[in-house]
Amino acid sequence: MMIFLSIILCLSVFPNIIYTTVPFILNPDCDLPECENPNYPALYYANHIIDNNNKIHIIYSTLDQLTISIFQTGKNYDPTFNYTALFSRNYPGAIQFIDTKPTNSFSLVLRRLMEFDDEPDKANITKCENTTISYYLHNITTNNVTMLNNNTNQPTFQLPLDMLNGSLNIDVIYPGEAMRDKKSPKLKTTSKSYFLNIALQANNFSAPHTRFAFEFYLMLPGTHGLRTSSSRFIDDHFTPDGLDGGDMVHPPFITSPTGRGVAIRSAYDRWTGGVVPYEIASNISANNSIFIVNMMRAMENLTKVNNTQCISFRPRNTSDLYYITIFNGSGCYAPVGSWRNYIGNRPVSFMHGTYATCMVSGIIQHELTHVLGFYHEQSRPDRDSYVSIQWNNILPANAFNFDMYNDSDVDTLMTSYDYGSVMHYERNAFAINSSVATIIPTKNASAFIGQRVQLSPIDILEIQRYYGCVPMPTNTTTSTTTSTATTTTTITVTQITMTGATTTTAVTTTTITTTNKSSVNNRGHSGCRPAALVASDISS
Repeated sequence: MMIFLSIILCLSVFPNIIYTTVPFILNPDCDLPECENPNYPALYYANHIIDNNNKIHIIYSTLDQLTISIFQTGKNYDPTFNYTALFSRNYPGAIQFIDTKPTNSFSLVLRRLMEFDDEPDKANITKCENTTISYYLHNITTNNVTMLNNNTNQPTFQLPLDMLNGSLNIDVIYPGEAMRDKKSPKLKTTSKSYFLNIALQANNFSAPHTRFAFEFYLMLPGTHGLRTSSSRFIDDHFTPDGLDGGDMVHPPFITSPTGRGVAIRSAYDRWTGGVVPYEIASNISANNSIFIVNMMRAMENLTKVNNTQCISFRPRNTSDLYYITIFNGSGCYAPVGSWRNYIGNRPVSFMHGTYATCMVSGIIQHELTHVLGFYHEQSRPDRDSYVSIQWNNILPANAFNFDMYNDSDVDTLMTSYDYGSVMHYERNAFAINSSVATIIPTKNASAFIGQRVQLSPIDILEIQRYYGCVPMPTNTTTSTTTSTATTTTTITVTQITMTGATTTTAVTTTTITTTNKSSVNNRGHSGCRPAALVASDISS
């Protein structure tokens, strides 16, 4: 496998390209010696581009206008990959890095390799040791930048730029032939997806205390796709391609005209009796398993009515036809609803790695709220009355994440829009320029949105109403005045750090509560969350 890395100055050199883009944040808990300033506030964007020759080009840009491109060539990238055996250890490679800042040097770290079986009835994860495979650190100055390989069609620059040269060894682990076997593993797949985790570190020698690190997943040949991870924690946007709203999984038999939405509402059912059976895969550590179960208990306690549980999570029994499987996957994502027409497990991914973790109280509760049948807050049909979407600052490939659901698809359960919802996106979600918002609250300009701490009071009420623990307000046929109140709540976020330690931080959230003295036939499917509708709610 040949991988080539270089700076390109613009995207126009790739005609007729198709691209997707995923943002991710730098690591505040970087354990590498180069990371002297873990709070460096830069934001990166990863653009995955496939050109007409099925080559992939991954473009990274930062607030410092740094751009990197990785070229993968040869038969090792093939969308219709069907080779029966391909030795993958010690592929020769070359790296060329060009930086527009001559004072910088860069290092390349290949870290954990992951593989998972994405057949619908399995959620098995295997991964090699969490160790550095190859490490390069060079600082070579040259006035001539030449092409590493004429077959890459990469542009030639005649600029005096700094450059990193080195060699690259690629390791791909196939299940059953892990590193401990002391053999050359084979890349052999039909329904498998392979992920190569690469971390880049940048050291700015002109400002030695401004150092940072980041990583990404390059998906090998199972399907097109870039797998990125947030170095702090992964949320909706840092998950496999093809997930509706970033972190929501739909049953394999559900399709839609756009390929990303919901077409058959009857697939989304409430969990019977509000009980969600679960199993935790062996690749979740004991400490993280305890943390996840504690978040389940917290949600159960928060949603109790008169000291009686409204929803519950319990270990699955062998007789359970529907259950979730929690595993250490390639991001934070979960199914929406119980998938009543689909027998088997529903995958819930809570990643925890060297740079990235989902082990944050609000992220666990966010994904489990998807499991209970709820979508994102900012996709409600009434969202334009509460937030302004800044379309000109949204990465084009991720614009679909800001689509609104129709009244006929979802039910707000007669609740008001909730800035403080654990299901709301943050202000700069999928931003082209992360210093500029993509979502601006309009009822309260200072409202904090995107909290990942715990269920908000309105989140709790919606779950209670959805599962019949609290009755819906009486329907009316007249409309009168509306009053709005602002509530500020301080709650505590709990997070497991990369070293396994538990930390807590106080976070203040703001909720806008709109009270209708009477409403107009407000029972129907009038909002974004939840999407899970029982059969009696389905219109023909």
